Amino acid sequence: MPGSIITLFLSTLALSAGFSSGNSFTAHNIYGAITIYCEDPFENRRESVYVHCQDQILNPVESDYFLAGKYKAGTKLEVLSTQESGKQIYKKVPYKGKEGQSSSPLNLWISTLLQTPLLAMGDNKIDFELHDRDWKTLSKGRITVRVREGEANTCRYQRTYFSRNLNDCRTPQTLCRQYFQEENYCQ
Repeated sequence: MPGSIITLFLSTLALSAGFSSGNSFTAHNIYGAITIYCEDPFENRRESVYVHCQDQILNPVESDYFLAGKYKAGTKLEVLSTQESGKQIYKKVPYKGKEGQSSSPLNLWISTLLQTPLLAMGDNKIDFELHDRDWKTLSKGRITVRVREGEANTCRYQRTYFSRNLNDCRTPQTLCRQYFQEENYCQ
């Protein structure tokens, strides 16, 4: 009987755990086009390039706080995401026990050389454990976070950028990100 009460308690915690924006997300491909004119005044060189930009954004957010319950003693959160492909991503972050959330948002979708996203398309099994300062487990559970494919969007307007850096014409990713931000991600 006491074991059943503990299991029921932990199950209830797992039901209320998850991301502050919820556990269902939609990924949208976005497309647009820009022209970049680059000039290096010191070398008297000019280049221009027409670029088809594309990206994939996650709605409602690409990073979010994880909620694992309000525990004053909660200071550490461990999260293990198992994506549909079987790939696993592990994150350990500080936790604000009084507020009941991770101290900083977790990266859900952005992939760079230094960042690995927690989520992928499909169902993602998220195992979490909340610990106190001495690594005593206060709460743990498993939730499923679903990412489904949404509609592709194309931005209505093309933009032109002028740069004093020739690298902007050679590697235009930064200006593509700026373009999508200025175009409100093709909404």
